[in-house]
Amino acid sequence: LNEPPIAKSRLSEINHLLFQYLSLILGRMDMIQNNNSGSHLLETIVYQIILLLREILFIGKSATRFLKLSDYTLDSSLENLLVLVTDLVSTVKKLLLKTSLNQTTPLFRLYSPNLISDIPGNRSSSYFYTLEGIKLIAVVSKMIKSVSSSLKSCRYLLDLIPNGYTLDSNRKHPDFQKMKISPKEFVQKCSINSLEDSNQTITPVNSNLNKNAQPITLLETLAEFNSSSPYMVRISAFARYKDSSNQQDVELKTNPFSVDNEILLDGNGKILGATFRALVYLLVNELHRPDRFFFSTFFLTFRIFSTPADLIEELIKRFDADNKEKSILIDELTTQSESEEYEINSEQKYTVFDSRIKNRRKLILNAFKTWLESYWNYKVDYPLLPTIINFLNESAIRYLPTEVYPILEVAGKLAANHPFQDVNFAYMSGMNDNQLVTRRIGQIDKSSYEDGYHYYTTSTTALPADLSSPTSETEFLFKNKQNNNNGIGSSSLKISNWIASTSHISSLLNRNQLSSIEKAIMQFRVAFGKTWNPDFIKTSSSISSNPIPYYPIDIKQLLDSWYNICEIKKLEVSLNSKNISLLNFNCMELSKQLTIIESKIFVSIKPDELLNKNFITKNLYLKKSVNVEKSILFTNLLSEYVIETILKPGIAIKLRISNLKYWIKVAYCCLILRNFNSLAAIMTILQSSAISRLHRLWGKLNSKYYEVYSYLSSIIQPDKNFYIYRSKLKKYLDISKDQQVSNIPLVPYINLFLQDIIFVNEGNSDYRQISGYLKLINFDKHFKIVKILSDMEHFQVDYSSTYNIINTNGSNNLGTNQNLDDNITMDSVSQLQELILIELMNVHSLYMKDSDRMWNLSFNIQTQHSHS
Repeated sequence: LNEPPIAKSRLSEINHLLFQYLSLILGRMDMIQNNNSGSHLLETIVYQIILLLREILFIGKSATRFLKLSDYTLDSSLENLLVLVTDLVSTVKKLLLKTSLNQTTPLFRLYSPNLISDIPGNRSSSYFYTLEGIKLIAVVSKMIKSVSSSLKSCRYLLDLIPNGYTLDSNRKHPDFQKMKISPKEFVQKCSINSLEDSNQTITPVNSNLNKNAQPITLLETLAEFNSSSPYMVRISAFARYKDSSNQQDVELKTNPFSVDNEILLDGNGKILGATFRALVYLLVNELHRPDRFFFSTFFLTFRIFSTPADLIEELIKRFDADNKEKSILIDELTTQSESEEYEINSEQKYTVFDSRIKNRRKLILNAFKTWLESYWNYKVDYPLLPTIINFLNESAIRYLPTEVYPILEVAGKLAANHPFQDVNFAYMSGMNDNQLVTRRIGQIDKSSYEDGYHYYTTSTTALPADLSSPTSETEFLFKNKQNNNNGIGSSSLKISNWIASTSHISSLLNRNQLSSIEKAIMQFRVAFGKTWNPDFIKTSSSISSNPIPYYPIDIKQLLDSWYNICEIKKLEVSLNSKNISLLNFNCMELSKQLTIIESKIFVSIKPDELLNKNFITKNLYLKKSVNVEKSILFTNLLSEYVIETILKPGIAIKLRISNLKYWIKVAYCCLILRNFNSLAAIMTILQSSAISRLHRLWGKLNSKYYEVYSYLSSIIQPDKNFYIYRSKLKKYLDISKDQQVSNIPLVPYINLFLQDIIFVNEGNSDYRQISGYLKLINFDKHFKIVKILSDMEHFQVDYSSTYNIINTNGSNNLGTNQNLDDNITMDSVSQLQELILIELMNVHSLYMKDSDRMWNLSFNIQTQHSHS
């Protein structure tokens, strides 16, 4: 440069070039490897990256000297970046060596990131990343984050210096604009020689490339839909919305977009149906921005009726990088001004267009950012990531660079998470599928849509106040205590004793009980080894007279092992548990540990597990609803355990009655703790004909226990579609309706969420027929399903270690004679939690051997009673 640059302007220039170069490597790797032109350009780009990084270091040191600050802060922020530069140079050398020796063995098969021409179900050509290419992507991905951090550090220093600060005039400053390589120039040079240099690169759709060839535009890279692809997996009813040869697609391609023809609303303006491109239009409508619920519904469900490639195509079209819509909008404004009393001059027309298109483009970039951060499918979407990066780096950055840089940083994080691990093309087993940013679905406008749980009831009969209220369980408790104090009832049953005096006790188990549990658990761990505990190391001490002491294992890890063992249906080793049973322990403590386990499973369930019928039996092999399956399995096994303890052979009727009483107490404690899932698991099995037909058993049950049983049965009533339970849950929703997340932790009856989703799926068609050739996606169906998911998500809150269980039930004014403490601790007792899983699994092994065991046991007992 002829004169020293202004520091802030120089830093902005460096920021832009670094992001552009790093993004070129990430997005155009297919044009770099196996391509001599690409390799030479890569060398040039890496050299310029090093120059740019040196300039950052110089600017930072100049600023610290001016401010008389230590260099330490800046140097520490650049330390990681300098290490990555070394890795970058080393990786590039290896890649160039491979290219020069023409030893580019395709170790990793990916779909073409340049043309996205082999996305499952849509594309046709293939592309191979070499091992060196994969490593280079990993290094560059990390560099984007470090570059961003270093630039922020420098920017912070420059903000402390008055504007206009120029860099040292005694130093020669490279003219980066003269030496820069633009994305357009890069693509054009690489395209000319791509066919000549490699027999493993992609074959472009148009192979007539010559020296005058122009770079392929992003929209041209989106190939026609290939319905015969062997990777094709989609719902046939939605095939009409794809780029196929049917009449609807022909009409959509030849006719301009029409809001009136492609969007169906009801009388209140609620969306009922739309074409896919109309949904994208609504998603990024600059005149009427979508609410959060629509945004969430679209991104949660769009894969059901479309593909990620289709979404990219529509978003790029709506971005209108070439301003093709400008003349259309100007004509609309002209027509509008002619029909109105006022006139819009030409300058105003262009101002309106610029404002509208800018707002729309911001919405489109926000849509991309939301997708990448919160709705990314690491295994399916990864092949599309280069195309998204190329669009951002080569088109969007020209209009909104400030908004694009953070999205490129997010894309860099995703690029580092490669979906292939080895030459066998296996997916990473330990791959992080967690989203970068967790976004809640958001609350829906209740004036426009039905209230989830309340809507799917079968009766409109008004409920008694003591049943519909969430506080009724403690009111029932207080009523019971008053009756006992007044001498009402033939026997004394103090329900308050089941839950009283627990505030300051971390566990209701004594040391001997814990010791016996630990001993039993360690015997089981030795027997099952790594199948139960992957970290288990079998040593001589494991089986000697001095076994290794008990140590806790994280409940999530235990649940995974428990689920896997139950899934393979192979329980050859069982715990000798003749002297230990869950019924030996305090009913409230067991209820608390059941609640903690159920809560851990419940909060792990993700919305997409409940979409697209992922949880139904015929789709379980896809393993897209593992947490839902865990919940169902736990519910079923708990029911099996309950009925086994009551019906098991060889015990006296007195013990059967005692066990029945125990489970009634546990069920009531679960109600107090708002664990409706365990409550339902216990009560539905107690109400089953296998137990209800044992009249002698029920006849000998204490009347007070039967009163509690009847009360609990009135809440869990399968024959009335659980109407009272649903009303209770709705009231809990209403209590925290103004909050995204409930402040009252509970575990709902998860099977009902599944039942309601199935009800909506089967009761609503996938599309809506309107006049003419169009069949619209039935988006109202997806609204209803996501509303149910929103209700479920609202309650996905962990139980804290201590919370005011009584006051949150609204019963803190029960009277001075109420002996309940205000708080109930929810401390985790890992020993009892592990024993619960083991015990459920052991009993389950009996039912795996004999699926009719419950009915056979019940019939035998009934026969015995009839002859006694």
